[in-house]
Amino acid sequence: SSLRALSGWRTLHKRRLLSLGGTPHPSGSWSLPLPDFLQELANELAPLFGGKAPNQLLVNEYEAGQGIDPHKDGPLYESTAAIVSLESSAVLDFLSISDGDEGSNCDHDHDHGYGVSVCSVLLEPGSLVVFSQGAYEELKHGIASRESDTVIVGTPPAAVTMARGRRISITFRRFRNVAKELQDATDVALLNEEERSELRRREEWFAGSVSEG
Repeated sequence: SSLRALSGWRTLHKRRLLSLGGTPHPSGSWSLPLPDFLQELANELAPLFGGKAPNQLLVNEYEAGQGIDPHKDGPLYESTAAIVSLESSAVLDFLSISDGDEGSNCDHDHDHGYGVSVCSVLLEPGSLVVFSQGAYEELKHGIASRESDTVIVGTPPAAVTMARGRRISITFRRFRNVAKELQDATDVALLNEEERSELRRREEWFAGSVSEG
């Protein structure tokens, strides 16, 4: 697919990850344009982000059985996230924050505690799930690592087991603060030595901040 053909994928312990739109950082993010085919989709989602298109994407590719530990997306973004799911289904769990869990400036405010289950949402192929405000700021969300999910459907309710396959999720967000806006790869190539060093520093920070869960 077009997503898998893009450069910049990183292989983590439980998934592959691709960050698009620039480099998040607590002192201000450096933004870059999205690929055209993703910008079109971002434009369609603008009404969900107060009329402004999301400008940062995190693409995760999961093999069957893989997931991501409960986490918060952190304060570097406005308090809305929109998840587009492709290829396979999975269940997204929302959990309360454990006692003593303190926020951080990391991209993923990671917490290995389980918390208390609040609700679960079935992410079907081709679906869009949006959460914001309290659900974004006050709850953790994650996907359990398992080969299948059991969900309750229909009337009368019945339990159905759904096997997982390879899945791609695209999480759309907006930077809360943009310190430097780069227009294209040419702008990156024209950075001076000091700016290049600063960009590398921000990239290294972001790489270290992303949850391995």
